[in-house]
Amino acid sequence: MKLTVKKTAALADISIRTLHYYDEIGLLKPSDISTSGYRLYDDEEINRLMQILFFKELGFSLKDISDMMSNPDYDKNEALKKHKQLLILKKEHISRLIMLTEQAMEGKVMEKDAEKIQQYEKIKEQYANEAKQKWGKTDAYNQSLKKHDSYNSQDKIKMMKESEEIFKSFAQSRKLDPKDEKVQNLVKRWQDYITKYSYDCTKQILSSLAVMYTEDERFKANIDKYGEGTAKFISDAIMIYCKD
Repeated sequence: MKLTVKKTAALADISIRTLHYYDEIGLLKPSDISTSGYRLYDDEEINRLMQILFFKELGFSLKDISDMMSNPDYDKNEALKKHKQLLILKKEHISRLIMLTEQAMEGKVMEKDAEKIQQYEKIKEQYANEAKQKWGKTDAYNQSLKKHDSYNSQDKIKMMKESEEIFKSFAQSRKLDPKDEKVQNLVKRWQDYITKYSYDCTKQILSSLAVMYTEDERFKANIDKYGEGTAKFISDAIMIYCKD
């Protein structure tokens, strides 16, 4: 049975735009196109989508996910098993958070419950490290790791100040059209910043980051602290930049 893009998005709890983007960058192609021109997904593609979501949960970029899943040694069954384990842990994690909140409302938070909450994040980090060891030896990952290991405290302060300056400039430019030359120059500046301090930021990688800035709540919240809507504004500007 083949599902439409709308049903596939609902099944995975992601946006239709995300599925369209995965198709555009070649990460997840539909199994077929209907006579009406709609994307259709069968079991194989849905299984691949589950694997993609697993790696996203672990914090990998779409570029790294694509590289890992293209690795000849990649084991999709192992990834799906790990994903199931992580979802079970996440379910338990949410239940404990609810319980902890209720206890806090009653003024009695148990230390052992707080420790259990931390266990989920530790296991999640463990899975991420395992994935990096097995399939994550990508050029971007290795390049970033090598650069960051060489930075001293002064370098890191400089990096932080530069990134803050760029994000503040984006926030101050929100009233402009994302196509505006000033905004597009900021995108180029951000791309150069990533290349300088982390890894070679191609347009493909940059467009993957644009999706993360709006789809990943952690990124969105961190960027929007410079001004509500800044994350979406940057994402839109990057998408325009990457199409040129």
